[in-house]
Amino acid sequence: MKKHFFKSCLLAVFVALFAWACSDDDDDFNGIDNFITEFQLTAGDAVYPGAVVSDTVFFVLDYETDLKGAAASYALSENATITPDPKAITDWNTDQRLTVTSKNGSTRTYYVKVKRVPGPDSYIIGFGLTIGEETYQGAIVKNTITITVPGKADLTRATAQVELSAKATITPDPASITDWSQKQVFTVKTDTASRTFEVNVERQPIVYIGSFIPKSAKDIDDFLAAGYTHVKGNVVLTGCDEQAYKTKESMIIEVSGEVRASNGLGSFFKNLNYAGAIKNVSSQEEIPNLEIVGSLRISEESEGEGTFEFPKLKECDEMYAESGGNYTYIFPELKIIRHVSKLNGIFDFKNIEYIPTIEHVNKIKIKENCEIGELWLYGGEDLDKLPPVKKVTSVIFAWAMPNHVERLKQFHVSNLKFSSPESGEYDFSSFDMLSSLEIMNGKNIDLKLPLSLERLRLGLGSGENTVSGIENVTGTCELDKSWCSVLSCLKKVGCLEFGEGGMEIDLSGLNSINDLTIPDPLSLNWGKITTIPGKLTIKGTDNMENNLSFLKGITLVGTLEMQSKCMDYSDLVELAKNIYDAYPDDAPLRWNVKHPQSYRYIAPTFDDMISGDPERYKTKSKW
Repeated sequence: MKKHFFKSCLLAVFVALFAWACSDDDDDFNGIDNFITEFQLTAGDAVYPGAVVSDTVFFVLDYETDLKGAAASYALSENATITPDPKAITDWNTDQRLTVTSKNGSTRTYYVKVKRVPGPDSYIIGFGLTIGEETYQGAIVKNTITITVPGKADLTRATAQVELSAKATITPDPASITDWSQKQVFTVKTDTASRTFEVNVERQPIVYIGSFIPKSAKDIDDFLAAGYTHVKGNVVLTGCDEQAYKTKESMIIEVSGEVRASNGLGSFFKNLNYAGAIKNVSSQEEIPNLEIVGSLRISEESEGEGTFEFPKLKECDEMYAESGGNYTYIFPELKIIRHVSKLNGIFDFKNIEYIPTIEHVNKIKIKENCEIGELWLYGGEDLDKLPPVKKVTSVIFAWAMPNHVERLKQFHVSNLKFSSPESGEYDFSSFDMLSSLEIMNGKNIDLKLPLSLERLRLGLGSGENTVSGIENVTGTCELDKSWCSVLSCLKKVGCLEFGEGGMEIDLSGLNSINDLTIPDPLSLNWGKITTIPGKLTIKGTDNMENNLSFLKGITLVGTLEMQSKCMDYSDLVELAKNIYDAYPDDAPLRWNVKHPQSYRYIAPTFDDMISGDPERYKTKSKW
């Protein structure tokens, strides 16, 4: 009894102590606190502690410190949260707004501000634009000032508010600027120093979701009144009166899709910075601020001369320019272009070092230091329009004249392709850089080649086509029967493929071959070849229907791939057994011998071929 009473007393004391402790904790944590207690930024190896004063976190830094990319770390009241997450913010040069939420849901707003301490001279300390009753402060980072304003703000009515370091003067006078939509450059001077500052005004986006396809002048006016800066779709100005848009200037900065008009763009897109595609540009006046475009089509139908300059264009995926006159197109800032097509005129790609593809040009002039990836030409005469560019990796002709072969050599060409060359001699024997050659539809061609190539394709020709010089094709060599003269030269080939059947094939000159594809040969002289380490592929059925004796010279292949109508495979028994001896673990997988699907017979399996039973070497009926 006393023992139970003692235990009960201990339990009561413990409960009382626990309740007291909990009560004491509740006094410390009431769930209503929503404070930032610590805040700092780290940029590289430098750590900048912030001063938390009331609802503001202050950073006082020197003028040159760049906080773009700085990482934030912080401490909050117990169980409080903060949005947005400071760790996700990458640019602290501009003021940031943060919201701290307590455990019970009450909120407090904090502003993170950076105060710059300038040097003794020639600095802009503060810069803002006043539009109506609102002043928008700029973020000053080194010598660049960025001001963000509402998308519909009228920048022709903005006035500047400028604070300079002591005894400094500024030119031009910011009060004299009447249009802040363009970049402005100012010079700040003292008796001892001078600095240049660049002021850029950015509009907050006003987004139009979908394609804008106006049908009337009212549609245009309503769009302009809304002040849209971004269009998530196309802008098509072909269904309304040209005068409804050509003389009006929109605030569009970006169009994700296509910009299209019937006859020029007018002044509607003067502020355009980015577009997925633009069609029917007829004057550089139409898109003076364009920097990035997916596809650009320049169209000037009239005869004559003129100069078009695209002063800010930096990147273009595809450019198409076809004009009836002799125009010069200047791209002083263009650094990336991926595909150009049908270039008529003079194209001044001042800063372009590499163009991946130029396709089907009639006239072209580019800078001599430019390197071209793939050049498509209608004919050999187009080569005369090219300067001595640094390098052209691949040249592809719709046809070609023999007297332009030496011109090709100047471009250090690696890959050549002719789709319909004219008859004559084509001497590439001294082309040290040539690795791949393709000639299709050649007739009566005398072809001289380097000793070695990586790839050679000669197909669909006719007449007397002769090949000399070549001894080694390290990769693939594709031939049809009009080009079989190459076989008298070749000594070594990686993969030899014949494009048609019914051929008499003579491989007696070969010393080595890795892979071979034969479609239905009339006859085949293996010469010194007894082993094919890779794959032997036999296509076709007609000439193999009754016997496979032409394969008796081959003692071993890595894989046999064959489709035929042959009824007796006795000629391949030795080959099957040799495959088994060489590759006992996976030999059946290397034997892919089949009849056509429409044929009512089944070819012997690999087990049949090595069984030693002559009856199993024959085909079986499916039913």
